[in-house]
Amino acid sequence: MKQTFLVLVLAHLLGDFALMPPRLFAMKEKAPRAALVHGLAVAAATAGIGYLLLGKEVWPAALAAVLVHIAVDLGLCFASKTRRVARSLLFFLDQWLHLMAVVLASALLPVREPVMLDADVELVRLAVLALSCTLFCSLGQKLVLRDVYPRYYRGKPLFFRSERAVDCLYGGVMFILLGGIPQWYFALAAVLALSALYLMAAGKLIQQPVQISIVKAAFSSVFIPAMFLIFRA
Repeated sequence: MKQTFLVLVLAHLLGDFALMPPRLFAMKEKAPRAALVHGLAVAAATAGIGYLLLGKEVWPAALAAVLVHIAVDLGLCFASKTRRVARSLLFFLDQWLHLMAVVLASALLPVREPVMLDADVELVRLAVLALSCTLFCSLGQKLVLRDVYPRYYRGKPLFFRSERAVDCLYGGVMFILLGGIPQWYFALAAVLALSALYLMAAGKLIQQPVQISIVKAAFSSVFIPAMFLIFRA
């Protein structure tokens, strides 16, 4: 189950984020057709990554995860049309439901394991953590901030290239620190030092208000170490 779970999570991160341009991200919450197009991208990523790493035996679990993914996206699309819901709440609910679908598909439709070598499993685990760190810093917390500070983000696009680059770099360096420092207390100290550096640099590099930088650093300092605890268990 562990190998199947990690591979499906990796495929989900690639299909749900890497293969989704910002325009499609904005459209899929309002247009069912865009949600279906996005579902095809998720299906392609899941089938490709799953077959590459686990072989054809993974396809029943992959198909179940993809079908639930599409159903969740369509359901949230219709829900956002009929009732006004905070965008950040929709995002985290969407990701939680996708993750639960992956867990259930991995548990109920298991692949005969082990299929991958331990070294390959570790590479997949590190890829999942790296993507989780950078994606949360560049997108997840941004959606929360747009709801918390609507005046600052009103009329502005969801993605600023400079802001996204700085936030991705912040998440990437945090991933390296947490993954490379074995002692948890040294890793925690390094994360706090990095967050302090981010607070000082963000205002000058991307003219970001201090209160927004503080919220971003606080979110990242909690969420990213939690991801390491979950995926290293």
